[in-house]
Amino acid sequence: MSELVVPAPRPLFINRAAIPAMAVAVGSALGLVLASAEARPVVLPLFAIVNIQTFVLCRLYAHDRALPVWDLGAITSSITALYSAVPLLGFWMAGLQWTRLSFLPLYLANPSPSDVGAFAWRHVIYLACFAAGYLALHRRGAVRHGAVRELRPSAVAAHSLG
Repeated sequence: MSELVVPAPRPLFINRAAIPAMAVAVGSALGLVLASAEARPVVLPLFAIVNIQTFVLCRLYAHDRALPVWDLGAITSSITALYSAVPLLGFWMAGLQWTRLSFLPLYLANPSPSDVGAFAWRHVIYLACFAAGYLALHRRGAVRHGAVRELRPSAVAAHSLG
């Protein structure tokens, strides 16, 4: 008679590259719970931007096994995330109002937190679409890094004069 062999449970495996993304997601959830109800329309897109960008960087790191320092897609998404997140963070830290040090038309218009949050979702949609497209195309092959060729002095002179 044969015995029923039950395989031993495998240890829980967590990809090391995913740990920062999980930490940011947990921190965002905690921050969203602690944020006031008035601040949530601003905080939710802010945390979405931070989570999307963290996911992009972690995914690129997991794929290439190197920090994506010179990856053009990583640079573009990082600049986009900073461009989108910094004004939201400043608005949130300034008590959900624009100050005299802010962009003058925003200070004069004084939009509500729900207006600012509604506009910020456009940035979230743009960043999410860019990230999805870039990660989908990046999967097909990493950018190859090669040795940089030294230019001849005559080529440098021709380029400088031309």
